Amino acid sequence: MGQVHSSSVYNHPFFSGWSQAQKDEFLLRPALAPPANTIPDFEHPPNRTHHGIVITTVFLSLAGMCFLVRAYSRIMILRRVKTEDVIGLAAMGFYAGLIWTAYSLAHTPGFWIHQWNVTVLDMSPTLYYWYILPAMYTMTMVCCKSAILLEWIHLFVPPGTRNGFFWICSGMLWTTVGFYIVMLIAGQFYCTPREKIWHRWVPGTCGDRRDLQTPSAFFNVITDFIILLLPQKVIWNLDVSNKKRIGVSIIFSIGLLACVCAIGRTITNMRLDYEGDVTYESSDPFFWGLAECTGALVVFCMHSFPLVFSKIPALHILASNLVKSFKARDSAGSSHTKSKSSEDISLRDYKRIEEGRAERRDSEVQLDKPEGQPVAGGGIRVTTTFKIT
Repeated sequence: MGQVHSSSVYNHPFFSGWSQAQKDEFLLRPALAPPANTIPDFEHPPNRTHHGIVITTVFLSLAGMCFLVRAYSRIMILRRVKTEDVIGLAAMGFYAGLIWTAYSLAHTPGFWIHQWNVTVLDMSPTLYYWYILPAMYTMTMVCCKSAILLEWIHLFVPPGTRNGFFWICSGMLWTTVGFYIVMLIAGQFYCTPREKIWHRWVPGTCGDRRDLQTPSAFFNVITDFIILLLPQKVIWNLDVSNKKRIGVSIIFSIGLLACVCAIGRTITNMRLDYEGDVTYESSDPFFWGLAECTGALVVFCMHSFPLVFSKIPALHILASNLVKSFKARDSAGSSHTKSKSSEDISLRDYKRIEEGRAERRDSEVQLDKPEGQPVAGGGIRVTTTFKIT
């Protein structure tokens, strides 16, 4: 369905037989009765639209940069595209639709603008954008979470294994897809006729919007925390030092930002009065939701950054120098063997570390052979120590 324009509103069959003066009187009045002693301002109403445009642009830049890094790692370095990459591309497409909705709302009516400063005529395109927005949000989240869960399975479950982690991720995946599909369908038809969603003056009935938004908001919070916690048990069971566990855990904890945003969206949605000053009050939950979608995309793309850092010379040098400086500081005053240990290996020692496979450019075998005469009685003659990472 196309965008709602002023001309199409004036020519709507609902106004058949109305004079131009009657149409103007009906459509150019405030969309909400103003408070006492308040005069509606349709030309230059107080607003914070420029703040909304800046926030939207920052989120778009962040998500776009992260997605380009992942695309570079998959296409130029690994030269392999998997199912989750295709789903992630779809998520980015729906996210672009969400951004388009944000910029459209910035134009009509604006962000944090009181509804009595918006005409009934301008409310039609506004409500149309708010009708498109939940669909873009829902599709972005279902694609993002599906892609993340598929990647979790590929990263943490050995091929051919069906362990508890696999079944939890699979159950989460299908539950998420099913729930969001139901929400998407319900959001398209909660008014009868459907046109009443954006033309509120059309005769018909509508359900309570809160009945759709509240379950969706709580479901997002729960699933965001589950996705955040799922890898942590696997990470903390790895046979590596605590320092490495903490480092990997931090990378996989970026999703905490999405969880915080989901909580913010839930709280602001619960406070929203869908029969009151919607154009002003809906700005807060919208930007919390946009931040949540941005965080989900960042989580999906973040694990590609180490690989890209190791392949781009300037970033590789920076990372290697940081590693060396930290190692030099940690090893000060301590005694070490002269052999090259896994703690001193720079990024260039690895061709690739991805999906459970590690390839070294050089092998290392340390031989400790006792000096002097052979040991009598068939004792230990040679001690061979292999250090493999």
